[in-house]
Amino acid sequence: MVTNHIANGLTNSKGEIVFQDLPTNQNLYIAAKGYFIKNNKNDTTYTMIDIPVRLTKDSTINVTLK
Repeated sequence: MVTNHIANGLTNSKGEIVFQDLPTNQNLYIAAKGYFIKNNKNDTTYTMIDIPVRLTKDSTINVTLK
């Protein structure tokens, strides 16, 4: 169960986003929302990493929406 919202933001033109000062050594859950065109209409897709992620000082996480 996710109990606290920590950060959000928009990606740059490369699909990248950087967050500063996220808490380390505790369980974090990551979710992403993406937009795409389907039948000439904007549609939305979501993904969530179902297992907790424990960040170290410098961590990179790649999320691909399909």
